[in-house]
Amino acid sequence: MSKDIYLGHRHFDPRTSDLITETSIREVEEIGQALRLGTQVFINEGFGNSTNLQRCLRDALNLQGFVGKTPFVYLDGRSVPANFEVDFFRQSAAPDGLTHIAGEFAFDNRQAIGTNILKIDLCLRKLSFSSGEESTLAVLVTFTRDSRNLANWDNGVADFQDYEDYLSQGYARYLTHPLHLFGIGYS
Repeated sequence: MSKDIYLGHRHFDPRTSDLITETSIREVEEIGQALRLGTQVFINEGFGNSTNLQRCLRDALNLQGFVGKTPFVYLDGRSVPANFEVDFFRQSAAPDGLTHIAGEFAFDNRQAIGTNILKIDLCLRKLSFSSGEESTLAVLVTFTRDSRNLANWDNGVADFQDYEDYLSQGYARYLTHPLHLFGIGYS
């Protein structure tokens, strides 16, 4: 049975919307394509657990030049603590400057919503402090409510709508970088 994959998308920007560049729009579209591809592989493999899904998504993002973890260290050579590591990362040069994209897969219980949101922003804050004023994008990937059930996850797992609510009702105020929330859906 063929599934139609769709993406819910919502943009939260603590600054003004005129800071969204052409490069940012292109980057978001590329991420969306990779998420669709990774989800299709996950479906073709017969689903599984969140580890399988993350592997499929990470493989598809790797094709777009993303790496698996945040590839930077402190100036003195120490490794970055785990609370600054994210699930996927890319640094790319573009006509309008260098872009850093940090992303997190959010297939956790609702109690992790705040941590998942702030972790990406903290990673990008640390990166911008160490490398200057480049363009940054935070990406959070989860499932839509209807599709969460198809992957056999219970109601305790946070979904796109939960993250949207939390961001709209307060967490967006804590962001210092634009956040793109993606909800993977299929029917």
